[in-house]
Amino acid sequence: MKNVTRFLSVLMVLAPLFLFFLAFTAQAQTRSTDLWYPYAEWTFENIDYSGNPFDIDAIANFSDGRKPGLFYDGRKTWKLRYMCTRAGTFSFSVSSTNSDLNGQSGTVICSDTVGRPGPLVPGGPDDTLFFDPALGHPVIPAWAMFPNLFDDKPTEAQLEQWMDNHLAGDNGTKGSQFRGMHFEGPTNRWYNHTCNGTRGDCKSSSNPDPETFRKYEQMFAMLAQRNSFAHIWLFWDCQRDKCDQFHDDRIPQLRMRKYMARRWGAISNWMVGEGFDNFEDDTTEYANQWFHDLKDHMPWHHFIGMRGYKNRLDRSICTDCNYVSFESQEEEAPMTYERWHASRNAATDRPVFEEDRYRYIRNRHKGPRNYDGQIMYMWGQALNLGVGAIYGYLEGSSGHFSRYEGYPEEWAKGIRAWHDFWYATPTDPYHRFLSGMDYCNDLSRDSRSICKKGQAYVFYRENASSLRFDISEMNVGSAQAVALDAKSGRFYDLGSFSRSRKSWTAPEVSTWALAIGIFPKLLDSSIEPGPVLPAPTNFSTSKNGMPRHSDNLNKAALLANSVSEKVAKEIQWQNRWVNQTAASSRRGKFSPPNGEP
Repeated sequence: MKNVTRFLSVLMVLAPLFLFFLAFTAQAQTRSTDLWYPYAEWTFENIDYSGNPFDIDAIANFSDGRKPGLFYDGRKTWKLRYMCTRAGTFSFSVSSTNSDLNGQSGTVICSDTVGRPGPLVPGGPDDTLFFDPALGHPVIPAWAMFPNLFDDKPTEAQLEQWMDNHLAGDNGTKGSQFRGMHFEGPTNRWYNHTCNGTRGDCKSSSNPDPETFRKYEQMFAMLAQRNSFAHIWLFWDCQRDKCDQFHDDRIPQLRMRKYMARRWGAISNWMVGEGFDNFEDDTTEYANQWFHDLKDHMPWHHFIGMRGYKNRLDRSICTDCNYVSFESQEEEAPMTYERWHASRNAATDRPVFEEDRYRYIRNRHKGPRNYDGQIMYMWGQALNLGVGAIYGYLEGSSGHFSRYEGYPEEWAKGIRAWHDFWYATPTDPYHRFLSGMDYCNDLSRDSRSICKKGQAYVFYRENASSLRFDISEMNVGSAQAVALDAKSGRFYDLGSFSRSRKSWTAPEVSTWALAIGIFPKLLDSSIEPGPVLPAPTNFSTSKNGMPRHSDNLNKAALLANSVSEKVAKEIQWQNRWVNQTAASSRRGKFSPPNGEP
């Protein structure tokens, strides 16, 4: 009896400690995060493994149906990452042939707070826009070239300086106001971060090098702080000996692609191209296989493409990729509005990205030659429904970066004005690049135009003192008008324009952009870029197998029961405009505005 009493006494002492241990363990495997960004992460120790750790498969089965894979992060460590796409609590259990990883479990609590930036997804009535679900609107991918992390070896201070001088940032006042940057990838340093990137020097390893991935993850984090995106080329071409050293070796090739998908799938702000001059080495079969190797191991959407043939809009290397990539070179002719238009209309079911780098290089014709040229390029891509493009200002005649200060101020002010016209800023809180916009050149006798008929209109004319337009189909009797002098960067509040108005006279001859209509207000008088609209929570499938955000924007509010009533009304308001214009909004063939030669 005494022994029983002693046992019960000991049990009463140990029981709370045991329960505390269980609660602590459960808490340690529970993560809380926001929608889209940042991702949740779990770490597991695996001491019971043999063979190549990069070949161990372990899949986390989440209660929302997603199945991200775990990835090896060195020593005896495996990690799992998860991106929240809707509010709620979701649990997971790991399935693996490895005994230490099999059965591992945890929980993620996703708040209804929208993190920025979200992953870019197809948007618009026909899925041809780059849509940011965290912003609730499409974006125009104008990315700035970044120094090569391995060849140029920028210091941390130089990295910060470059981003401050090129990217928009949170306060909307610094830099040249790009919204993302382009990396020329490490080539075969994906396998060995200490080699020189060539096939011959890097073959000491056939496994992914986690250190290379960490270096780019640092860049993703720095970009996320500025609400910006990354576009990466993984490899170069074989003529430079920097194509994938395992181009024809399926086992290490698939190992690398699965690793990238599992490690980066839950990171929101990146898109990827296989490299440049792919047509020299790759077939369509190879390109499509590359796309599916990445896509099939990521339960979240990321844009994956492969740069196409030089100056060929009728041929694509990767026919399955979820964005269409062209290489329209400008040595013979600059990227005029007509060339952007041809690129946009060469693909009708996916977003389009022009992956030749339009960069200023002294004494070489590789892009905009001056300030006026930079304006022409960027407005051309925007007015052709957001075709993606890459820009750079490289002072050295060899084409390498010789400065981190960014564009000269004369150029930078034009880029800032372009950004501030399309994107909400603290001083001008309206977003003007909208889902449902289409070509509206038939509404002006002298200007280029895109519009969301009935709601919002943008007209653009170079070297002009006036603009003529037809806004008679506007759904309201009058609406606010704003003009931008694209050269000086000065905005003009023009007050209210009635729908019967036919023209506007500018204060001087310049390049003018005119916005008339009802545009969504995303910012109040604050420097915080908090979005009005939440991300869509579920994506149906379009005819080409891509997620479609545009089927019904108010599903986001219905499915995420923690979304506020105010935000739900905002979504329904926007969706009303989509429904009114989707039926009549079709991409028309290009014809020059009336009155132009």
